[in-house]
Amino acid sequence: MRFADFLFYLVLFTALLAPGYILGKLSRLEEHAMKSISNLLTDVALPFLVLSNLLKTDFSSIGVTELLVCILFPLFTSFAPIPITALLFRGKEEATARVCRFCAIFPNCSFLGIPLAAALFPDDPRPVLFLSLFNVFSTLIYLTLGISILSGDRRHADLRRAFLKPITVAVVLGVLLSVTGLGARLPFIGTFVAYPAALTTPLAMTVLGFSLSRMKLREMVTTRELYSTSLVKLVISPVLALAALFLIELLPGISLDSSLIVAMLIASGVSSAASAPALAETYGEKPQLAAILTLGTTLLCVATLPLLSLLSDFLF
Repeated sequence: MRFADFLFYLVLFTALLAPGYILGKLSRLEEHAMKSISNLLTDVALPFLVLSNLLKTDFSSIGVTELLVCILFPLFTSFAPIPITALLFRGKEEATARVCRFCAIFPNCSFLGIPLAAALFPDDPRPVLFLSLFNVFSTLIYLTLGISILSGDRRHADLRRAFLKPITVAVVLGVLLSVTGLGARLPFIGTFVAYPAALTTPLAMTVLGFSLSRMKLREMVTTRELYSTSLVKLVISPVLALAALFLIELLPGISLDSSLIVAMLIASGVSSAASAPALAETYGEKPQLAAILTLGTTLLCVATLPLLSLLSDFLF
């Protein structure tokens, strides 16, 4: 994937923050309304985007290696940074350290990763497929390991929630419709799902723009934890991911699909999970700091992801 393509779409996505930001500053959008819009995004638009791309996917072209990478890579990207974050945030207040560790590990595949892949590859559904599979398994981990890290209590982990999420249902349904050929035999389905799918990017950027309007930019810039968290989330984790992919491709008889490499780069290199502030609020673990880290890494990945794409092009 060319550096210019990554840069163009990331700048475009950043510009799409403007409507939500401006309307938030003018008080034309309210907090309770944004909660409903966020639910519309995660429960309707995003699952339909995933379903739309799965209907276009030729599963006969997807190899066992690609599927194994999508299943195992969430484990790698979740567990590999743990010792780094343990050292980096050692000595900080316990609640601060937990929020930083969570935000340094878990990615924003839903709000940013999948819409970005769909924009970068409008004619190739495989990157969205790979990211969707990654996101399903990553969600399983963040609802168990992630909640344990953030809350400091393993009893809060709830694996069942991941299986009930609309995006998980969309992945299962999309695979079934594509493999059985029903999606191709009933073109109405593809036309229907395309309409709510088109809402994903504008809704996601509006929500993030509104959140940014509620943030004091000076406070964000002067929060030191933002830079240490960004170092892990936006630099160390994706570099480790690319190194792992490079080593996998060195194995005899293995050649990784370029779409898979880009999808895993996006999955590991996007900003912190958008759910971090809400989860931090739920468990009383510094939601303001979580919001700063989530929005700060969102803005910073505009610079880091294109540079990572250059490294990916060099390696592969």
